[in-house]
Amino acid sequence: MPAERQATAGPITLPYSIRRRFFLPGEVEADGVVDVDACHAHRAAFVFADGPPLAEKCGIAFQLTNILRDIREDAERGRIYLPAEDLRRFGVSAEDLAAGRRSDALVNLLRFEGERARAYYNQSMPLLDLIHRRSRRSLWALIEIYSRLLERIEQSDYDVFTRRVRLSALEKTGIVLRAMMS
Repeated sequence: MPAERQATAGPITLPYSIRRRFFLPGEVEADGVVDVDACHAHRAAFVFADGPPLAEKCGIAFQLTNILRDIREDAERGRIYLPAEDLRRFGVSAEDLAAGRRSDALVNLLRFEGERARAYYNQSMPLLDLIHRRSRRSLWALIEIYSRLLERIEQSDYDVFTRRVRLSALEKTGIVLRAMMS
């Protein structure tokens, strides 16, 4: 098994992570509509070729947000999902993550990954106009929830070791209600 596939043994590379976790291509139906498992939890049918790449970007944004939020829990279990090349670039080790050592290097790495996630959210926004109307509200709610999680991580200056960043049930309910009303 290639080293990049051993998620529990150490960091995985972003390209493998993208293919494995973010984007699962479906079938091309007779009418040319591509059915894609968009953004992990959401079935959507695209009528434009731009849909699948935008769904992939949306899924990457979701996954990067999850990775940032769950760093402490994952590191405690010996799992590191941050890209290996980024860990090396910023001089952060698996031991640093497991120990929860907050350093300038770690904050810079997490900020970089947060900015990457934010860019993917921004790049994926046209997706909402490309999916069937019946799917837009739920996808909008997912994007809103995950984007707010990322905002909370950013507002905490990437302090993901002292407490788990989350939205309250009331906040999530408000987002879902707003989506339903739109």
